Amino acid sequence: NQSQDFFNVAATYGLLRRYPEAERPFQRALSLKPQGQYYARKAWFDLLAGKRDVARATLVEAREKAITFREIPYYWFQLEMYSGNAAAALAGLSSEPQAVFEWQFLYLPKALLQARALALMGQSEAARRSYDAARKTIEEKLRTQPDDDRYCGSLGVAYAGLGRKKEAIEVGKKGMELCPPSKEAWRAAFRQEDMARIYVMVGEPEQALPEKVYDMTDSHLNSY
Repeated sequence: NQSQDFFNVAATYGLLRRYPEAERPFQRALSLKPQGQYYARKAWFDLLAGKRDVARATLVEAREKAITFREIPYYWFQLEMYSGNAAAALAGLSSEPQAVFEWQFLYLPKALLQARALALMGQSEAARRSYDAARKTIEEKLRTQPDDDRYCGSLGVAYAGLGRKKEAIEVGKKGMELCPPSKEAWRAAFRQEDMARIYVMVGEPEQALPEKVYDMTDSHLNSY
């Protein structure tokens, strides 16, 4: 349909990092059919473009229109983290019924996100408990689906948060091996980003540099 066509054009511009050119087709798609997926993706590209105020306005508009989508709470969390407001990010999660944020690129237990916010707030023991809760959830998923690269990326972050450096690096690399760019370039970018995060968390930021994919990877890393 026409709204989907405009959305696809906007998303393509966003993936090409031509963010200003994505704005008009996004607005056109939303005017034709204001659905949650469009708001979520627009907010994501607003964040990638470094436009936190625009991303906030996008998410606020979705909230005011009572539009929901599985990824919208996640982008609210990311927005608050990028804005340096870990307490607001944590508060937003507390009222979120989803136990896991999951789609084709990511598998993120809410406990893993809570751990990030708690760590930034200096609540190390609470963060450790949350990282461990996330670890248990992800390990169970990996037992039944050992070839899912998403689980490897998130488990590597959980291990890194628990100080299990060797395991974190090993499982992060496994995620990259399961989904190399030659297999699926877009999805592979998320595994590279996971690996960069892991290296920063375990104290090897110089190893993270070759893994950087997006312009705003540094902002992602700061959220840990």
